[in-house]
Amino acid sequence: MLPPVFANEPAGLATLLADTHVMASVNLTCTTCTSRNLCVRCRSIGRTLRAAGHVITQSSRYDALRAAAVGTYAFDACIVPVAGHEHSIVDAAGILLSQVRVALVSEPGAFSPASLPSNFKLIEEDDWSRNGFPVDWISAAEASPRDVEDTQTFEELSVPPSDLDSARRRLKLVARQAQREIGAAGFPEEARLDLLATLEDEIAWAKMSGTCFGTVLVHISRKRTGRAATSSFDEVLSFFRQRIIPVVRASDAIAQGTDSLLVIVADATGDEMAVAANRIKKAVRRSLKDASKEKALSASLGRVTLGAAAFPTHGTTRAALLARATASAESIARE
Repeated sequence: MLPPVFANEPAGLATLLADTHVMASVNLTCTTCTSRNLCVRCRSIGRTLRAAGHVITQSSRYDALRAAAVGTYAFDACIVPVAGHEHSIVDAAGILLSQVRVALVSEPGAFSPASLPSNFKLIEEDDWSRNGFPVDWISAAEASPRDVEDTQTFEELSVPPSDLDSARRRLKLVARQAQREIGAAGFPEEARLDLLATLEDEIAWAKMSGTCFGTVLVHISRKRTGRAATSSFDEVLSFFRQRIIPVVRASDAIAQGTDSLLVIVADATGDEMAVAANRIKKAVRRSLKDASKEKALSASLGRVTLGAAAFPTHGTTRAALLARATASAESIARE
């Protein structure tokens, strides 16, 4: 869920440009820290901007870009840190943040100012670490949309739908990569994705981007109930999840419910969906053999079924896709 501040910040860019003495609302984004535990770089930048009279709100870089993608971003300016290889981030930010001032913070020589949009200010880390973080870019003089004739306003401010689709797809890849990086940062496994929330999110991306995707629902029934069984059943779900991960693509996602796993097969055609479902079915069958050898798993493991559904072929809502996957489910026999 997006922080409320993205929807409620004052949209004051035009006012800011008309009066450079008015403070700006600046979104300080980062890839490592949180608003409650800022990294050294963000603390330094924040102090400089506050001293200049601006209001600072910290967020993750992904939250900022996603808010812009869904139309709830209303800061006057945004600071975006990027690594030299993250051209996809720069492309997405250039399209999604076209209406705000953007400071692109990068390592020296990674990007050329001439290759960036006109609303971007390139700030190389060596420069501001020596001379302090610059603030003049926030109120840099530039023609306000109010100064453009009505007949030209749409051409100046509009973004082609194909460009927005491209930005959203790039941002989706960023989200997948972020999930994997969380898992590699010391957690025992990749951050668990909620089944229903993940499916809703995928539907929203597909509708915005005009893409398709597939779902494979693996339902695992319980043999018994109770607190002890619930604890051990979490281990059952994790057991199957770990064995499905190797047979899906890096761009796919595996979400977990109370008694099910849902594999989101991104941008899948009908043939790709069939191949993915078959691979997952084989992985589950092999897992059943291993599970039967472990008493703790066998004590909780009941019937296992697998069903599939495709967006938009079988529906465009969460309920419709889950209903189709459930209706098409077949029992996975022990071999």
